[in-house]
Amino acid sequence: MARPTLEFSCAFGQNPFAALSTLTWTDITADVRIDPLVSGTPISITRGRQSELGRVEAGSISLTLDNSSRNYDPEYTSSPYYPNVRPMTRCRLRARWPAGGTWFTLFTGYVSAWTPQYPGGQVAVVRVAASDAFNALARATVSYLSTEYINHAIGTILTLIGWPAADTFLENAQSQVPTGPYLNQNPLQLIQSLTEAENGLFYVQGDGVLHFQDRHWRIRNATSWGTFGNGVGELPYIDASLSYDETLIYNDVRVQRIGGALQEAIDTASQASYGPRLLPKSGILLGSDLEALGLAQWLLLRYSTPTLRMPQIALNGDLAPTTLWPQLLGRDISDKITAIVRPVGGGTITKTARIEAMQHTIGLDAWRTTWQLSMAGEDQYWKLDDSALSVLGTTTRLAY
Repeated sequence: MARPTLEFSCAFGQNPFAALSTLTWTDITADVRIDPLVSGTPISITRGRQSELGRVEAGSISLTLDNSSRNYDPEYTSSPYYPNVRPMTRCRLRARWPAGGTWFTLFTGYVSAWTPQYPGGQVAVVRVAASDAFNALARATVSYLSTEYINHAIGTILTLIGWPAADTFLENAQSQVPTGPYLNQNPLQLIQSLTEAENGLFYVQGDGVLHFQDRHWRIRNATSWGTFGNGVGELPYIDASLSYDETLIYNDVRVQRIGGALQEAIDTASQASYGPRLLPKSGILLGSDLEALGLAQWLLLRYSTPTLRMPQIALNGDLAPTTLWPQLLGRDISDKITAIVRPVGGGTITKTARIEAMQHTIGLDAWRTTWQLSMAGEDQYWKLDDSALSVLGTTTRLAY
């Protein structure tokens, strides 16, 4: 079965905060071992967030390298990579599809550990663990004193710690940072707090670029990238889970910004059906109570009533290589997809969803990709001159 060509590379001996375009990569794919019979392990990549109300976590990759030559022994002076087999070495995993076609970067990050092992005393391998740029951002301290739009603030914070501007992509935010100062802050935590205030998203793309999306990004980018199902012309999947539960029911949302009054949005009809369910948010970095109220109302609109959700979809490119591999390799966090389930009893269940997290498990005999999903919500908001989303009194819900 034809599968994508893999390439695992490291940027030995180079500044961990150097711009990606300036790095020199050394291809060490020949040493990657995924065959368990020779102490190999599947390549595992995880990126994103497990809950749509949570923060994106540091992405990670783990894999195994053959070390019979001691090339990855940090104290072996004859290694061609000596003395640069060290933590914080940049690494990346790319996949090309089709053969000779486009390279897709699935993960870019920093080696956190090279762990030599000698299973049974017969082989020598190194287990490699790496995490993405979030790990690097969390290791510094920054003092931020300006008041500006959140996207500019994020850019300023990244500049203060030496992150290259070329490796950031910052959408224009809707909110400004309230007057500081913010002294001796963890850069990642401060950026995540600002992103939470904006009700946006901040994550590391597969290619290593830091991406900030403002709260209107998903409204502006509402195109579905593919329809997954078991019908003619649809992209096949292994499994698509459905859930109708109490997890995301909130009918009393309380938001309080730093230095502001408590803002509350309540849905009494929802409380009558499901009981009081509180979602509190305090210490939010917003500049006005009006924005805090807007956030509370937005959260109430989205979560006061349960919906049949599709929290996960599992995929295998072997099911339709020509059409599936470009999807599995090319999709990223926040992309929108459509999925169709056809119940045994007849009819269809169609859901549009956003990718919140992704995992690739690449073994000797199988490549399984799993996407954690949230229900797409941009279709709830008013759009000018849209026949479906600008009906007075019906679909005139304003985003804030």
